Amino acid sequence: MIALRIIIFSISLLFLNNALSQTGYLESMPGIKSVENFEISYTKGGKARKKLVTKDSFNVEGNLVLKRYSYGGGSTFEHKSNEIIRGSINYPGSTSKIEINKSSDTTYISEKVIKADVMADMPPPPPPMRKVKTYDSLFLDVKKKFPNKEKHFSRQIIINNKGQKTILKYSKPSYYMGSRRFLVLSGIEQEERLNKHIRIKRYFSVREDKIILSKQMVLDNYEGILKYNRFKDFDPSSLEWFSASEKYKRKFKYEFDKKKNWIKRLDGNKKVIAERVITYY
Repeated sequence: MIALRIIIFSISLLFLNNALSQTGYLESMPGIKSVENFEISYTKGGKARKKLVTKDSFNVEGNLVLKRYSYGGGSTFEHKSNEIIRGSINYPGSTSKIEINKSSDTTYISEKVIKADVMADMPPPPPPMRKVKTYDSLFLDVKKKFPNKEKHFSRQIIINNKGQKTILKYSKPSYYMGSRRFLVLSGIEQEERLNKHIRIKRYFSVREDKIILSKQMVLDNYEGILKYNRFKDFDPSSLEWFSASEKYKRKFKYEFDKKKNWIKRLDGNKKVIAERVITYY
């Protein structure tokens, strides 16, 4: 049950991480039929081992319609006028409902997981932090809880006109935390673009209503991780804040196909560490 719950959360998270990556609610890839993503690792003897991670399938308009994962799960998506209207997770009793709202300078995407009978109670919180450094002041306008009408969990993506993205994650509290009539804020993800080549992603956890930075990474445009850290020994104050004023070196080289889509990621030793097999219409 715990493993299944983790898988479902991972599916939902992967879907949301891809949302609004460029001009649409999911990354549009016109002309591409499918993309297979592989991780490459090496034995001590230097032999390469190839592992399929995901396979994405697109319709002729370039919209993502199916995502498959190496462990067998997946998500399907329906579109109307090139906009996502529905997503679903292919596990028994689990579907997701997506709502999209726009204002003059901000787009809101809300996902509610319904009929998720496989979702068990949230696990107990970890031991108290020895040194707590909180970031509540960054999220003064974020709701800490709201009525739990769906009785499960939900996520909301907020994108402003500067391209900054925030994902708010709400979960149902366990019985030991009191009433389950509310969804409580359980985590926040933020993405900040530094320039046309680099962006920072930060992950915040919520403990006893305190918002704590738990990990962060610097990424290039092709999802290559340039820098990464997370707190150790339950000490979030040990994290350095990744600053926009820092200079981040490019870490990887890429090989591209004739359509100028990347197909190989190479590290500093010129070893291939990731591949994509792309088929076209």
